[in-house]
Amino acid sequence: MNTEADAPRVITIGGREWREITHANAEHDGWIMEYLARAGMDLKREDSETDEALVLRCWRQMVISGVLFDILGCVLIASDIIDAAWTHEESQKTAAFMRLVTDHEGKREINTCVVLLVMRFFGDALVSLPPSGVASTSPEEGERSREAIPAMSS
Repeated sequence: MNTEADAPRVITIGGREWREITHANAEHDGWIMEYLARAGMDLKREDSETDEALVLRCWRQMVISGVLFDILGCVLIASDIIDAAWTHEESQKTAAFMRLVTDHEGKREINTCVVLLVMRFFGDALVSLPPSGVASTSPEEGERSREAIPAMSS
């Protein structure tokens, strides 16, 4: 039974409401893994790499490779669409919308989503990240990691 506490957080970006995809279909998993591969994601943690440094490195790789918004389209969906209705085309609509966000608060929220949601996906999908285990995705650690990521330029 779902409770209000189980409900994903609804966020507003660019005047529209979005929420985390919580029950992804198999196609979704395949697309996000493809985008992560396109980004050249190396999730093996350096010996002295902190959670924050790992998140910043991954964020940079997503930005440089050009797939950050595509990945965002795989972790967010318009709040009025059910998870089962997720398609690659729907994710591309989300990515296109996010690419055009111009307000500072919206850009900050995009970075927060990338840090918290994508890193949570990594934690759920991977058994471990040598040498220190799965990257933390607690709200407090995610907030510290988000603060380490520069805001997208205005």
